[in-house]
Amino acid sequence: MKACNKCKKSLPEDMFHRRTRNNRLHLYPTCKPCRKLRDAARVGQPHTYLRTLYRGVRDRFAKSESRSWKDNNKKAKECRVSWEDFLERFMDQYAVMGLRCPLTNIQMTTVQGKGFNLESMTVDRIDNEVMYTKENIMFISQKANLNKGGTTLYSIAALDFYLNNIMGSKYRAYKTMVVADLKRAACGREERMERFKKFFGTTKTWDMLLESKETREKEIKELHKLEDLEFMAKLRRQHHET
Repeated sequence: MKACNKCKKSLPEDMFHRRTRNNRLHLYPTCKPCRKLRDAARVGQPHTYLRTLYRGVRDRFAKSESRSWKDNNKKAKECRVSWEDFLERFMDQYAVMGLRCPLTNIQMTTVQGKGFNLESMTVDRIDNEVMYTKENIMFISQKANLNKGGTTLYSIAALDFYLNNIMGSKYRAYKTMVVADLKRAACGREERMERFKKFFGTTKTWDMLLESKETREKEIKELHKLEDLEFMAKLRRQHHET
C-alpha cells in the first residue's frame, strides 16, 4: 500500500504509475485518479489548450503522410502556420467573439472530461480545399465543426447567393440577427484584449482573460440605444417558432 500525496488515501501500488530512475523502479507520489484530474485541469488552461490545438494542426499533415492508403486531400492538410501566427489569429477572433463560437453562438469550453463534448473549442479551416494558413483558420465549437464538414469557400458563397435570391427578406432578416449577435459578443473587447495580453502566459483559467461583468453590461446598454429592440425581439420570436 502507498499513500497518495494529493488525496492522502492509502491505495494499492497498482494505483500509481511507475517510473525508472537510476536503474531502479519507483512509484509516482500521486495516484492515477489524482494525476488524471490534474492533467485534465492543466490541458484546459488557456496557454496549454491552444498549444495542444496547434500541435494537432501541425502534426495532421505528417499523420496523413504516414498512411498506407491514398489521401486525396493530403496537401490541404499541410500546416503553413507558425505558433506566433496561430496565436495572433486566435487573438483577432477572441477580441471580437470572446469564447463564443462564430457559427453557433454557443459558449465554447476547454474543459477536458469523459465523452464527446460538442461545446469544445476546435480549430478548423474556413475553406477545406486550402491548407492551414493564418487567413484560413478559425476557432469553432466541435458541433459547428461537425456540421460544417468539408465545406469550401465557393460553396459558402454559392449558398449565400442562393438564399439571398430564394428566401429574400427572411434570409436578410436572419443576417441582421447574426450581425446583432456578433456586436453583442464583441462588447468588452478592449478590456478582454488587455487582459489577454497581460495574463495569457500565466493564468490557469479563462476567467482572468474575460472582460468584467460591469464592462460588458455597460457596453450592451450603449448598444441597445442604437438597436431597434422591438424589431430584434420580433426576429428572435420568428426564429424560435420556425
